Amino acid sequence: PGPWGIAAHADDAAALVAALGLERPVLAGHSMGAFVAALAAVRHPGSFGELLLVDGGVGFPAPTHLSPDELMTAVIGPAMDRLSMTFPDRAAYRDFWQVHPAFAEQWTAEVDAYIQRDLTGRAPELRSSCRLEAVRTDGVGLFDPDVLAAVRRLPSRATLLWAERGLMDEPQGLYDEQRLAEAALADTRVTPEPVPGTNHYTLLTGEPGAARIAALLLEKAGRG
Repeated sequence: PGPWGIAAHADDAAALVAALGLERPVLAGHSMGAFVAALAAVRHPGSFGELLLVDGGVGFPAPTHLSPDELMTAVIGPAMDRLSMTFPDRAAYRDFWQVHPAFAEQWTAEVDAYIQRDLTGRAPELRSSCRLEAVRTDGVGLFDPDVLAAVRRLPSRATLLWAERGLMDEPQGLYDEQRLAEAALADTRVTPEPVPGTNHYTLLTGEPGAARIAALLLEKAGRG
């Protein structure tokens, strides 16, 4: 249930750290989660250690001519469409994802377990457990000025791992050398690092990306 929004998720992360009694743990986030991680570090500077931002966290101002709904459709339209779909069984959901451009050539048992965990309901009307209204609220929040500014106000160091390819495995990823140069990260505590041969999703679910993420988490936690 709500409330949703990047700030709400950031405060939840800090509340979890406090409840578990953790001492400045490494905070990592992928995609939208990277924006949550950056804002959590800013809003709760004593709660976290170093950050690991995975293909997210560095944003760009929204085009002023688009409404929030138009913006969401442009950015995550296919993902939003999926949330209104139903599937007769788990095999049908697997078939849907196996032809997704991001996974078509890189399907693994881990990806299958991940997508199956997302299903809820009963056959023949299984659906994603994600809530469309939550996705819309969180998505619009990615363009909030405080969220966009968070990466420039980090109290500790961060690494940004970025994928070469995009959400649909297209050649243009969320980031590239030019976009990162325009973001002027040299003036921040963020160190960008590309991960060759990955797209937005396989950076997390494929072996090369996952191995680099794991290594950095251990290194930042002092256990490398």
